[in-house]
Amino acid sequence: MEILRFYFKPTILTRHLLKSFLGPFIIGELFFSFVILLFNMRVAIQAILEKNVDIILLVKLSLFSMGWTLGMTVPMSALLAIIMTIGALNADQEIIVMRASGIHYFRIFRPYLMFGALIASGMLWYQMNAVPYCMRMVNVVISKIANYNPTALIEPGQFTLLDENALMSRNIYVESISIDAENQKMILKGIQIRKVERINGINIMTELVYAKKGEKVIKVLSNKEQVKALRLYDGFVFVDNEKKGSFEKLDFSKNGFMDINMRDNFTHMESNSNKSIIEVGMGELLQLINKLEKSGNTQDTYFKKLKVELYKRTSLPFATIIFIISGFPLGIVNRRSGKGVGFGQAIIIIFIYFSFFLSADALATQKTFMTPFVAAWFGNILLFLFGIILYTIKTTDLMWKIKLNKKEY
Repeated sequence: MEILRFYFKPTILTRHLLKSFLGPFIIGELFFSFVILLFNMRVAIQAILEKNVDIILLVKLSLFSMGWTLGMTVPMSALLAIIMTIGALNADQEIIVMRASGIHYFRIFRPYLMFGALIASGMLWYQMNAVPYCMRMVNVVISKIANYNPTALIEPGQFTLLDENALMSRNIYVESISIDAENQKMILKGIQIRKVERINGINIMTELVYAKKGEKVIKVLSNKEQVKALRLYDGFVFVDNEKKGSFEKLDFSKNGFMDINMRDNFTHMESNSNKSIIEVGMGELLQLINKLEKSGNTQDTYFKKLKVELYKRTSLPFATIIFIISGFPLGIVNRRSGKGVGFGQAIIIIFIYFSFFLSADALATQKTFMTPFVAAWFGNILLFLFGIILYTIKTTDLMWKIKLNKKEY
């Protein structure tokens, strides 16, 4: 009945506590989403804003990126909100007034705990179903951006992936890039293109192209299909001759040129079954785990990574509850410290937690004493113990100093 009353007819105190919490929670969500979104999309944003890639791709990338980062930002926002909310209530003497009125700390804490449980249950479904799809689509859109314009992601003085598949990859290097204002063209100078093929499990460079100059062009094929290409001038090609065991040189340094076609055909990427583990849907993930369990490959590294991914999808939603448990006593402590200290404490806890969370794969595969479950839940367990101990110390009516040292009251 208490839970039903909380959801359908909350008391004045509950409404007041949650109202104080929702503002910082929303602000924290916007802040953390913006930071993570900007960090993950910095290269794509540069390509779209500076190099004429379709703005629709930026919109899609933003939506799908926010989709998969939501699982991380919600626990972060909950931690920041609980520390700052309780700290503000404490600084305004509201906690003291509540305690003087006979309201126990757990009564103050209970609405936040129930809010965390409600959010965690929703995020559990979201993490298992929506996040893999969003992550998959992020990689698809990034691939579209890279192929939409063959020069879109190229930066002078560094190698950039031009295209790749399961059997080969091509990387491009340019010394400088200039703009032909009259013809509105981007001119590349000092170009190297290296083609690497995977032969018998070994990566071997099979082609090296060098050109003094290059530009993007639109070619019309015999079937009237338009194809984007990178046209190279004044250069040569070294091609691996497997029969002779040496490279052959093809020269186009005088009057010729060489085209590298770039087709805007992305349908295969969205249906490509060669997904990373984080992109695999929940049903498919469970099928892969069951298949390896039946075959007896439970000590295989790939099997451990699958199990870690499964447990990570359950541990991250529950981090919302654990962050609230850890943040509440920290807010009690911050009576006069100000919001800046609360923000700093939240950042430290977030850093510690996600250091363990992001290292779960390595911990499970390289440390024999850690099972996939322990590796994925280690940060949760550590912060839960920290939160329970700190909550017990800071919210009990008889402080541990009194119990152990029998000193001042």
